Amino acid sequence: MTKQNLPIQSVDGNITDTLALTDRSWQFADGCFTTIAMSQGQLQLWPLHWSRLQQCAQRLGLGQISESEIIADWEELRQSLAPEYLTKAVVKIVLTRGDGGRGYTPPASTIVRRILTVSEFPSHYEAWQEEGIAMGRAQLKLGRQPALAGLKTLNRLEQVLLKQELAQDETLDDLVVFDSDDYIVEATAANLFWRQGDKWYTPALDQAGVAGVAREQLLKVNPQVKIGHYRWQSLQQADELLICNALMGLVPVRQLDGKPLAQCRHYPQQLQSVLQP
Repeated sequence: MTKQNLPIQSVDGNITDTLALTDRSWQFADGCFTTIAMSQGQLQLWPLHWSRLQQCAQRLGLGQISESEIIADWEELRQSLAPEYLTKAVVKIVLTRGDGGRGYTPPASTIVRRILTVSEFPSHYEAWQEEGIAMGRAQLKLGRQPALAGLKTLNRLEQVLLKQELAQDETLDDLVVFDSDDYIVEATAANLFWRQGDKWYTPALDQAGVAGVAREQLLKVNPQVKIGHYRWQSLQQADELLICNALMGLVPVRQLDGKPLAQCRHYPQQLQSVLQP
């Protein structure tokens, strides 16, 4: 088998760089995805990623999905990778409703399409973990939609616009994002945790936002974290602030809205960390 460089993609188990024009993903963002850190050829936090895919497929009514098929797809891609890419890379798994017609109404019978892509791992995340980042406050607000809240659907236009907004200020690494009722939700592509005194907090994601697997892992290790609906004033009073996702891990924030936080500490245990007061 010829070893290939990144990026590399498979569709329904076949290595290819094409996707049918009839696929509902590009027409209506009709599907979901998860993004996984691959280390030494292994998919990190796979049980949580698989659970996410199952939940999203069920809530969207995509149809039956098979873990064994997805793992077989990944094994095919893994064996095709050049050896230097097996140490660390990013694996993105997309599930779509498959082929459909011009209109919104999905076909009565569909077969879920599986798209896997392997790409290079972001080089700056290690520095972020060690040094911390600067955050500002986003102007764009997320729409509140409980039916989709928490899910990582293919419709990420709000995040695209947020990244455009972030790019306008070179002094910032990320933004705190709010919903249309001015409740704190997340960062542009990560979840938020903060400490005030000896208590830790994270936003509820029942109205907007993405419930990341890194967030889920941290909550398993730290059941004492308070989940609720919080406003900007809560962050302004924070002594410590962290952001996290499955790729960047646990990243401290050193500066918020132009002001240094009281504490910015590195967490060497990353997503296994016990959050201390």
